[in-house]
Amino acid sequence: MEGVGGGGLVGIVLVLTRVGTVFLLSPYSGLPFIPGMVRVSAALAVTGLLVIADPAARTAGALGPGPLGLGLLGEVAAGLLLVLGLGLTFYSAQLAGSVVDYQMGYGFAAVADPNQPSPTPMLGRFYYYTAMAVFLAMGGDRAFLATVWASFRLMPPGGVLLGEHLPLALGSRAAEALALGVQLAAPVLAALFLTDILLGTVARSMPQLNPFFIGMPVKALAGLLVLGGAMPAVAAVLRGGFLRLTSSLVELMSLVPPAIR
Repeated sequence: MEGVGGGGLVGIVLVLTRVGTVFLLSPYSGLPFIPGMVRVSAALAVTGLLVIADPAARTAGALGPGPLGLGLLGEVAAGLLLVLGLGLTFYSAQLAGSVVDYQMGYGFAAVADPNQPSPTPMLGRFYYYTAMAVFLAMGGDRAFLATVWASFRLMPPGGVLLGEHLPLALGSRAAEALALGVQLAAPVLAALFLTDILLGTVARSMPQLNPFFIGMPVKALAGLLVLGGAMPAVAAVLRGGFLRLTSSLVELMSLVPPAIR
């Protein structure tokens, strides 16, 4: 493939590979209940818009089969990097819900979600969909698409080469995601801890009572009440996590050096 036509086709394929990876795997567009054709159509539409708006994407260069294969792998890696950067906040919310779910006793009745390959904790899904609502309400979907567009300037199509500092940066982001999950679950966990102390005191003073059977409904009720009251704070924490998303993604992409041809 030579000339503008060959180079342009290669550029379109590379752009589609990165965008397709994002749309197939990202937490808000890659949900299992979204039909595959919808995701593919959205990826094709966004690719067309990016190629029309940024003609440089069409002229990635006419590459041979070897470099083209490496370029495709690089584009998949770039898409996974974007998906991971976006997904960490969602995974933090799901982690918080799973921990709270287990502490409240709902872990014994994990909900079998037909859209998931394994049973999903009930409050894990609640926190996850709360994060989704906050993300969409603050226009995060549009901001993320803008970040995907900006990624083609920081990481040109066909020129992605993972840097040696990237694994350390990803580990740092994972630690931040874990801390965010603990922060989201903290109000309910604190209330459940105080409830356990109260139940322990009651059990010591009234040994004939079974703290296990009494404690489960009491902890569930206390957890739900605190969770309802803490929702504004949870939403604010999630919003802060998403606001840090763009700068975090840009920093990660800046650690990806261009490939040397």
